[in-house]
Amino acid sequence: MTNREKDMISEIAVKLLDGSCNEAEIRTLEELFQSDPEYIACYLDLLDILTCLKHHGSLMVPNSDALFVNRTFRAAVEEGDVGASAIRAAIEAEDAEPSSVDVHHEPRRPVRPFTRSQLFSAMFKVAAVLMVAAALIFVDRWAWQRGADSGLQFVATLEDQMGVEWNHLLEYPFDDGRMREGRYSLTRGVIEFRFHEGAQATIEAPAEWALNDTDDMFLYSGDIYLTVPPEASGFTVGVDGAKLVDLGTEFGVSANRNGSSELHVIKGRVQLFAGLGQGSATSKLVSESQATHYDARVNRVENIMVKADSFVRRLNSKAGIVWRGQTTVDLADIVGGGNGFSMSPVGRGYNPKTGVFREKVDIYDERQQKPQPNAFASVLDNPFIDGVFIPDSELEAVQ
Repeated sequence: MTNREKDMISEIAVKLLDGSCNEAEIRTLEELFQSDPEYIACYLDLLDILTCLKHHGSLMVPNSDALFVNRTFRAAVEEGDVGASAIRAAIEAEDAEPSSVDVHHEPRRPVRPFTRSQLFSAMFKVAAVLMVAAALIFVDRWAWQRGADSGLQFVATLEDQMGVEWNHLLEYPFDDGRMREGRYSLTRGVIEFRFHEGAQATIEAPAEWALNDTDDMFLYSGDIYLTVPPEASGFTVGVDGAKLVDLGTEFGVSANRNGSSELHVIKGRVQLFAGLGQGSATSKLVSESQATHYDARVNRVENIMVKADSFVRRLNSKAGIVWRGQTTVDLADIVGGGNGFSMSPVGRGYNPKTGVFREKVDIYDERQQKPQPNAFASVLDNPFIDGVFIPDSELEAVQ
């Protein structure tokens, strides 16, 4: 259906309701109805809108009862009659409809008729208002359900977070950090939380998981690192087709939506149960410094190299530290304005002439413009750096 055809049907519908529709236009409408049911649906939708507008006083249609015409025509459609006879019958039935109430009509001011563009504008505004109202009802209902006593127990508490963005259509932590049973989705950032049984978890976005109990969870996708104290031994992580049961450990789990997952044991041991629900379950004990890859699609477990520094283990948002288990400090990161564990952008650093930090340092430009050869510039705003200079082997040692 083209926009021109929609405009033509709209114009005929308005004329039909105000009594100015002629025989040629009725025949045109009949031909359209018989050629494609989509025209009938479009016409009925327009009648609904026009009826509502008239009923609420937004559209003045003299000498007709749009609601009665709409009802009569719909009855004809249900009986399979969509031709000109159905349209005429609706109009004739309207004219013959007896009035059971003697209405005294007071004289009123003449009303300027709506143009077609004004009518369409009103229709679109009504639709927009309805959409906004529906959205507000949905948000209000979700907020009420979230705040109501749903019977779900709180199983963990959020302890720290950096740069986070949650999918609010699923569960997310309460303002006081409490996390209850349910499915969570983190679209950006990294969080650290602790289960009530004692296990500590760090998750990096993007990730989606479900908290099942104080010692049980399921990872749909993303990376998680768990530190499980002895009192929480037996903590369980589910992935597609498998379960990982802690035996007093630190381990990382990576899960993909394609059914594959990885287990990296940093300390202790983890019992892997694979092939669950496939009729051929297997068990494997994964020890410290070992890792496995499991593919649920083919139910295959294979050994891989452990990745000790691929998971976020600790988080300190106040210091801006995201620690992945590195055992050394990156001095280049510190010079670039980092904390030794981050990845500072290339080009940041301290001006070797002034010792002042700059977002962009051109080392060749600094060589050409340095005031003194091998000059030492003190750094006052970084406790890890005494000063900076550009070394030159042809000159004396820097003092």
